[in-house]
Amino acid sequence: MRNLSVLLLLSALGLSDALRAEEITLASEPVCPYICADEKSGELLSPPGIVIEIIRDALSLHGHQIQYQMRPLTRALREVQAGHLDAALTWQANVPDFVLPAEPVVTVDTCFFTRADSNWHYQGVSS
Repeated sequence: MRNLSVLLLLSALGLSDALRAEEITLASEPVCPYICADEKSGELLSPPGIVIEIIRDALSLHGHQIQYQMRPLTRALREVQAGHLDAALTWQANVPDFVLPAEPVVTVDTCFFTRADSNWHYQGVSS
């Protein structure tokens, strides 16, 4: 089974500044139910998605608030590197020149369920 992890990426150069700020600006593409934002306005929905809730709650324990901005991943990464954003959310674990957390914020497993009397087994796209 394919395992996807959501990672919070912070620029190595801006890490200390981001962690001192009261408001941390992060960006990503919306992938509901993990990150739920209105496709047109970019505003977070209510509820905002499990990843946003986890990050918001964890950072609030240290006196931080998050400001979310909807961006395509490539643009979000460029803006973090340029210092315009504090962090980007991504499913990719191999992003050079960024500080990655020791553990992903969320891990997702794709599972298939069938009736108990079914003999169907996933064997690739053709199944």
